[in-house]
Amino acid sequence: MSGGYAAPRAEVPIPLIRPIPLLVAWATAAAMGCAKPGPIASPIDVSSLAFSESGADTMDARWWTVFEDPALDAAIAEGLSDNFTVRAAWARLEAAEAVVRRARAPWFPSLTATTDVAIRSDRPVVDGDTGPVTVGLAASWEIDLWGRIRAQVLGESAAREIVREDAHTAALSLSAQIADAWIAIGAAREELALLDEQLHANTGMAEVVEARFLNGVVRQADALRQQRLLEQTRAQQVARLEDLEVLEHQLAVLLGRPPTLAIDPIPTALPDAPPLPDAGLPAELVRRRPDVRAAEQAVRRADAGVAEAVADQFPRLTLGGAISNAPASPQALVSGWIGSFVANLLAPIFEGGRRKAEVRRARAEAEAILHEYGDAVLVAMQEVEDALARNRRQAQILANLDTQVDLATRTAEGLEAQYVGGLSVSYLDVLTAQTTAQQLRRQHIDARARLLTLRVDLYRALAGALPADPAPEETP
Repeated sequence: MSGGYAAPRAEVPIPLIRPIPLLVAWATAAAMGCAKPGPIASPIDVSSLAFSESGADTMDARWWTVFEDPALDAAIAEGLSDNFTVRAAWARLEAAEAVVRRARAPWFPSLTATTDVAIRSDRPVVDGDTGPVTVGLAASWEIDLWGRIRAQVLGESAAREIVREDAHTAALSLSAQIADAWIAIGAAREELALLDEQLHANTGMAEVVEARFLNGVVRQADALRQQRLLEQTRAQQVARLEDLEVLEHQLAVLLGRPPTLAIDPIPTALPDAPPLPDAGLPAELVRRRPDVRAAEQAVRRADAGVAEAVADQFPRLTLGGAISNAPASPQALVSGWIGSFVANLLAPIFEGGRRKAEVRRARAEAEAILHEYGDAVLVAMQEVEDALARNRRQAQILANLDTQVDLATRTAEGLEAQYVGGLSVSYLDVLTAQTTAQQLRRQHIDARARLLTLRVDLYRALAGALPADPAPEETP
């Protein structure tokens, strides 16, 4: 060899090295096919199923835009960006991606540099003489004959996708929580406006009753009853103010803000209920919902675990090589080099059935996770059906309340007019009609808020992953 280097002295016969390219090619082909998990057979056939009657409105991925409220759109966008729970979920996705890259590392040879300095004890160190210095390189590579390493990579890749879907689930849950808080704030402020109106009306009636009592027309008990209704309205007003403050604190935290920071703007009333969306088909829901997709990835991870356990029963072949110098002193680093090549075959012979037991455990665990996947599919379908049923029934309840509010309001207004006009109308009839009408109007606001909340539940049950994934998916 040129350059003053001595020829490497191999520790194995030269003919043994020549078949290495063929061995590597065969091992690579084996690694590409032996441990690849098969297709997942869903325990439930949803291809022929359909949901009950739903709406015809197309639902966007950003489902909250159906409320046509720019302030709500901005609030959810802020929450998806700044909420600490969601940010933690995306950080876990980055950690899971790093685990996948770490699992891929054994696919490639490892190369290590070594330096060894010997300190001689038979004489003092003088003139920089520290004894022999050895430098070299060592390499090792496990040939993935049976796909064990590939199964590990597939398992970690599936685990990463579970984390990704969990992050999408967290983002979807946050968007629904913000919408619910937004609706609750709108209901509270609308009810406060109604209580102001009712407080004004009750004050006017109290003055009328008090004047009639002073003129000896009615008893003192009637004036006291009206005064009690007035104080009851004030107490309800204070309670709703308390609810409003708590809701605003809750919304601030959901947006990633301190609860002491004011949120502006916030809704002053409830929006109109959007039309029912088209629920689509269960087969589309299974492919779309992040929690169901996470359950499917759990099956893939368990399948890869079975493949890894099976491959672990077979021998492992590790190729190793090293090259180092053997000088007599640090000034003679290139005086001589030694090269070596090692092929290490490690095969289990007797372990008391440990590896076979691990295979049985992995297969049983995979079967359990497959059943959990089937349960996740059924639960997803149930959530959609429940939301559709509740939306339909709540719409009927709201329509009935519309009629009740109209009848009660007309009754109360008629009796009040007769009472103020001096007609012989019992004050208890007036008070009962007044109280009933005011309660029904507040119930009407609660019913509208519940319908909107149920609509959010339906959107959440139907929605897929939100378009906010900062980490691109990689195929192993």
